[in-house]
Amino acid sequence: MKKRNFLIICVMLLIGVLIFNACNKDDTTKPVITLKGSSTMTIVLNSTFTDPGYTATDDEDGDITSSVVVTGTVDVNTAGTYKLTYTVSDAAGNIGTAERTVIVKNEADYLNGNYNVTDVAAGNTYTYTDNITASSTVNNRVWVTKFAFYTNGAVYFTISGNNVTIPNQTVNCGNPAANRLFSGTGVINGNTINITYTETETTGGSTISGTETYVKQ
Repeated sequence: MKKRNFLIICVMLLIGVLIFNACNKDDTTKPVITLKGSSTMTIVLNSTFTDPGYTATDDEDGDITSSVVVTGTVDVNTAGTYKLTYTVSDAAGNIGTAERTVIVKNEADYLNGNYNVTDVAAGNTYTYTDNITASSTVNNRVWVTKFAFYTNGAVYFTISGNNVTIPNQTVNCGNPAANRLFSGTGVINGNTINITYTETETTGGSTISGTETYVKQ
């Protein structure tokens, strides 16, 4: 009888050890975060951004989506590339991560580059090079640096499809510098921009008309 009891005790101890080891098995598997939508997104400058969402699962803890922490921000009013990082931890302390890239884009940035420019105004023809740069804060706005061949002639264009508008804007430019009011319209045709504009020197009141042709290099 004593031998039988001893065997029972041994079996019970063995079962207890097995159960204890099973319950204390190390959990080393990281949880998995699955992004909804694309991991790389492009949105329009000055629009809105809504995170498409995500889910998080763990082989031991199941659905832990509610525990996900998102870091990083997207500034929809400044063109650039932004990173969002998604992090979650399971009960064992294993950490899973995922990352989304969001590109905020000026729709007119295809016009970026150097241009050969021909300006014709008041019977004079000027040829020079200029640079067009898409605004980083206003969608469909681009800047030139030497409009009408003026030193410091930073003027912006508004783009709508293939149409160009030069809104009324006063720029202190030229040599000697003077306040000049510019306005005009134009058309984009492939790599060429044709513009008709008026220029009024605000102190003297004289107004001239001119044309500019920008050809991308």
